[in-house]
Amino acid sequence: MAPRLLALITAASALIAPPRTKQPTKLHGTYRLYDVVVPQGADPGAAAPSSQLSPALKKACKKRVTKKGRLRRVIRVVRKSLDVRKKLPEPRWTYVVDVECAGALAEQPGRCERLEGLTVAPARVTDTKKKRTVVVVGSGPAGLFAALQLASDGCAVTLIERGEPVERRGRDIGRLMAGRQLQAQSNFCFGEGGAGTWSDGKLTTRIGRNSGDVRAVLRTFVRHGAPSEILTQGAPHLGTDGLIGILKSLRGQLTELGVDLRFGTRLLGLETENNEC
Repeated sequence: MAPRLLALITAASALIAPPRTKQPTKLHGTYRLYDVVVPQGADPGAAAPSSQLSPALKKACKKRVTKKGRLRRVIRVVRKSLDVRKKLPEPRWTYVVDVECAGALAEQPGRCERLEGLTVAPARVTDTKKKRTVVVVGSGPAGLFAALQLASDGCAVTLIERGEPVERRGRDIGRLMAGRQLQAQSNFCFGEGGAGTWSDGKLTTRIGRNSGDVRAVLRTFVRHGAPSEILTQGAPHLGTDGLIGILKSLRGQLTELGVDLRFGTRLLGLETENNEC
């Protein structure tokens, strides 16, 4: 009787007790891996499109993630550069890549960073009654992107520039080079795009070339006509010929956003009343 009674109790317990659930696994995450190294001989090279993920790159990413992270896929190549330093035994390609993992990775700034935390969306101004009025002085890179961000956030922006738009500025520079006729406010130094408009278009930064802000600037350039390769190149280069079209396109977006562009206008001083301009 005892074995039979025990069997009945066991069966009843199975019906009453809640079913045992499998412990949930950690949610997958996306990470940015820096300094992922691929030997030069195993890499397709600079001519390969950035969307091409070579077997050697996937293997290198899997090695960096280890078994704990369980690499699901390589999402994209963020940057690619050739390292030819003399101290290395042989040249190698160095990548920055975004990957998706099934497990959590140990974060380390400059080596492995969780992708979700790289960028923060700016606050947007939605109440038009409290629309802030902003004056931006100068249409160099800082002025143009300040005006673009402020206008995108809903501010009423006036952009003043002592020089001229790139079309007229180009003609003034042509007269300077051919006939030595200098326009004091429209030349290599002053005008739309700033002093670097007629440079060779190299893009440099000292705030981290893989940071979210820098990536946003590069994507803006691409939207306005820059080659998409600048998103992955180790030393991105726009080229002087390309800068003119990019600036004209960017001016068009500013105009659509309602920015009041005033070329040939100088800031001579500020008038204040009760500590307000």
